[in-house]
Amino acid sequence: MSERRTRAGRGIGDRDRGARTGVRVADRRRRRGGGQGAAAATVLALVVVSCGSDSGDLESAGTSEASGATSRSEVGVIDTAAAVEAAGWGDNVQISVDGDTFTYRSNGVPNHEVADQYLMPDDGSPCAFLASPDCMHIESKDEAIAEYEIDFTFTTKPELVDEVFQPTAGPLGLIISGSSVYNPFEADGTTVAMASNFTMPNEDGDPVAFMDDCMAHPSPHPAAQYHYHGLPQCVVDQVDEPDGPSHMIGVAFDGFPIYGDRDIDGAPVDPADLDECNGIDSPTPEFPDGIYHYVLTHLETEQSSIRCLHGRMDFTPKVRADSLTGVPAEQD
Repeated sequence: MSERRTRAGRGIGDRDRGARTGVRVADRRRRRGGGQGAAAATVLALVVVSCGSDSGDLESAGTSEASGATSRSEVGVIDTAAAVEAAGWGDNVQISVDGDTFTYRSNGVPNHEVADQYLMPDDGSPCAFLASPDCMHIESKDEAIAEYEIDFTFTTKPELVDEVFQPTAGPLGLIISGSSVYNPFEADGTTVAMASNFTMPNEDGDPVAFMDDCMAHPSPHPAAQYHYHGLPQCVVDQVDEPDGPSHMIGVAFDGFPIYGDRDIDGAPVDPADLDECNGIDSPTPEFPDGIYHYVLTHLETEQSSIRCLHGRMDFTPKVRADSLTGVPAEQD
């Protein structure tokens, strides 16, 4: 077992020496988009500690029925272990690689600066499901953001399948900063969080935003879990150079990597090229021969974040007010 704690924000030159070590086990055909009907094939209910859940102890339910899933990769798989070890994980994240899996541990609090204050829903109010100035109040960052245990095991040999894992709300992956990334929506499953940002004045008359500059905010109490709904520039700046390519900034629960919105040449990724899950198969600095990966964007639309997972999910993430855990079943 290899266990290490790595530092985000190291120089790109240092990163690149290890970044291109992703191992392609076998050549495979290039996939992009595809399966446009797949999103409707498996829409799964997932009970989670989401932006709008005020329950103290909730467990996710539903899987992608992966045991019967149809593989979209006919020849070979990609091993992400070397790229995972070389990634720019924050000092607050502990990564342990063991064979075909790696484990991510953190306390859920990001390694970057956050806002001084946040808008939080009043207890028992409808703002726990759909934010509005009518039922929100202001809390300091120390009140609004809580530590919680993240202990999640990912596969290092992700496999693309036709079925999708599509929870209504809640986390879909973990970021190098130590925090999670959610889908684009608030707890109602339809309202795009980044398109619904608003502010309220604090006692000094200064505006306090619902979503901070990192495209993130904490979930309602008692969970108070800080999470992203789009591309956090405060994370991107830790691993990318201006106008350069996007590097890996996280991993989705199915094991496929998460990136920002620039391609391997540093050009913006065209949102029209992303599939129904906000994924694309293309080269990246860590995988120059190409890999399926998810793209976060600065868009204030449903394409701001991961909308579903296209990889094999043979387990159910367990999301509670005080923890986030998951262990994939042993793969053939």
